[in-house]
This record gives sequence, structure tokens and C-alpha cells, in this order.
Amino acid sequence: MTEEKLPIFTPEFWHERLISARKRGHIHVAVYDVSVAEWERVTAYIKEAVLRYVKPGDKVLDAGCGYGWLSEVLPKDVSYVGVDGSPHLIEEAKERFPDKTFLCEKLEKLPFIDKRFDWAVGSSIEGVIIENISSLKWLQVEAELCRVAKKILLIGYGSYKDGYYFIIEDGKRRKV
Repeated sequence: MTEEKLPIFTPEFWHERLISARKRGHIHVAVYDVSVAEWERVTAYIKEAVLRYVKPGDKVLDAGCGYGWLSEVLPKDVSYVGVDGSPHLIEEAKERFPDKTFLCEKLEKLPFIDKRFDWAVGSSIEGVIIENISSLKWLQVEAELCRVAKKILLIGYGSYKDGYYFIIEDGKRRKV
């Protein structure tokens, strides 16, 4: 693995993205650098997938939450926790959504008891991890998400796999 592929997982990388997004007036650029129209298409797809499965009263872990935008589309009485490795994005999330819980943690070593959540939701995290670190790192993250959540909803967009989602339950993956 070359050093050029690793900066995406440094706090400095995400801090620069956040600064750029603020300057451009489009906060979504901090997590996905696309046009407003493309961002709206992607978020509509993610919202549809999430609302198909996550129900009122569920406990949800937003894995790789960025600035916490997913918390806006969940049913109102969902118990939500957002986790991201970027302290700058976590601070942004806390400012934007002060009534939600956000933690800066590594996805491969989460501070939760087994099966604490009904759902772990990840938008594009699988592709980002595989493309920028390794498939092995993704398997570590997936195993940890399986440990802390009863089910995992993985939603893909961008260059890795556009327009897919999978559910992982009891260690078994199925495309839905």
C-alpha cells in the first residue's frame, strides 16, 4: 500500500475538505464532492433505502457519519448515534445537530456492547475503505459493525458501485 492512498483517513484531509465546503457554500462537498443536483439524487436514493428498513423506535448507528446529515432523514423517534474518524466533521455534526449523539471513533474498534444497535447504516463507507486502504480493512470494519448491530444496511454510490444496497444479518450479506 502506498502512502498516496492514505491521506483520506487523516484528520487533515477531512479538515481541508470541510474548509473547502464552507467556502463553496455547500457542506455536502465535505463528504462527497459533487454538484448539488448529484448530491440531491444520491441523498434521495439513500433516504429511500433507509426509510424502507429503519423503523420508529430503532437504535441506529451511522457509521462514517461525516457531518451527520443522515440524522435528518431518519424517523423522528429513532435513537441515533453518529460515528466518524474525523474530529472536525464530528464537531460540525454536533454544531448542526445538537440534539444527536456524535463520537469520534475508529470504525474497526467501536466502544459499544454487542448488538447495541438494531441497525448500523453506512453510506459509501465500504467503497471508500476498499479503494483507499484495503479489502482487509473493510473486513475488519464489517466484522465490527456486525458485532455492534443486529443488521447492517450498506448503501453504495460514487465510483465504487453506484446505486446498490445490501443488508448484512447474522454475518450473511444479501442484495436488496
